[in-house]
Amino acid sequence: MLDLKDVFMAAWSRTKPLLDADPGERNRRLARRATARLQRPLREWCIALRANDLRITPFHVAIVPEHAPARLEPHRVHLTAALCRDLCHPIDSGVPCTTLKEFAQSLGVQPAVVLAQAKRGQLDLTRFKGYQHKNDRWGGIPFVSTARKPRDPNFLNRHQGPDPVWGTWWHGLARAVPATFEQVVDRIPEWHTDVTASKLQTAYPSDQNDSIIFDESPAAPRPPAPDPGVPRRFWGWRWRCPGCRETCRLLFLPTPIPLPGCIKDYLKRHLSQDDRDATQPLPTFACAKCHKVRGGISWAAKDAWNHVITQISAGLLYGHEVEVPKWLPRQRKFTAPRRPQNRPSPKREQVEQLLLRDLTYPQIARELGISEKTVCYHTMAARKAHKVQTRQQLIQKLKALRTASQPRSA
Repeated sequence: MLDLKDVFMAAWSRTKPLLDADPGERNRRLARRATARLQRPLREWCIALRANDLRITPFHVAIVPEHAPARLEPHRVHLTAALCRDLCHPIDSGVPCTTLKEFAQSLGVQPAVVLAQAKRGQLDLTRFKGYQHKNDRWGGIPFVSTARKPRDPNFLNRHQGPDPVWGTWWHGLARAVPATFEQVVDRIPEWHTDVTASKLQTAYPSDQNDSIIFDESPAAPRPPAPDPGVPRRFWGWRWRCPGCRETCRLLFLPTPIPLPGCIKDYLKRHLSQDDRDATQPLPTFACAKCHKVRGGISWAAKDAWNHVITQISAGLLYGHEVEVPKWLPRQRKFTAPRRPQNRPSPKREQVEQLLLRDLTYPQIARELGISEKTVCYHTMAARKAHKVQTRQQLIQKLKALRTASQPRSA
């Protein structure tokens, strides 16, 4: 937000005398702090932890029991302030570059993820032949460079970090965690029986109150054993939210937005300490649903600039009062509209014909050689095209259309 300092201070110098002269308008703007826009934490100002972070190992993190990650069993992870700083600080490739494997290890992801980002043009990829007498069949050892743009290891937009409008404040976001912070979180494995199935059965512990069993005795209860006849595949790790006990990929710890000094002084002069602390987020890790985390900025929305100014001014300024800087790339990700597809899918017509034979979804999937999920998708598209609500209504309408299209005998 340092890049917005000039335009922000210019707007505040014009608006502050008007607020001092009109107490009613000042009170209305102070009351905006109680609205949902300012009560919900922003994703850009939340510390996030990925359940599938490869850096979460018993060698670096306190895990109980220690052998659980290697055996793909549920365990508990002890989160501390030092761990949050290690896992959430920005990652840079260094000058001039680093190997792709080392950069992937610093992000806590597989090398294939970094290679895919380089193919999209988000990282500079260079190959060097004969590096440390190593051979590579693709023409050399791959090196990547971030071009002095640090990456956020826990941001799911391919680690690019928050929008440039927020500046570089997010680089020190992990240092906002109190030094005495401690929390224990459950991490459980996710198992899928079939990748192409419509309803993937995931092997979670059956006990909802305490998902992890620490009793190592043979008589201790255990989760139900999977059916040996059903193939299972390890699908990664998931957190169990301490609040709602649901599973999630990310846990968030909201942090307060750093306000400019002039805004802090103004709020301190017109609000009590209790009123200022009422809008502070809870200092604990939980899922996005429990914290009601608001997603990133979308410049396709008309009030995107107003949203930014409202956040950094604590509701004292509106977007139209601050001039939009010229360097700000206010553009949509997809500018060209999608062309409508009026031609029905050939596979959907085959699904409709098999529905007329009163076949079930698994039978249709075996007949056409597709997954059951694809059959459900084509059935849903057919219901939408024929303007019906249920599968039985769709079959009745298809039979009526087939009867009406048949020629009548003389």
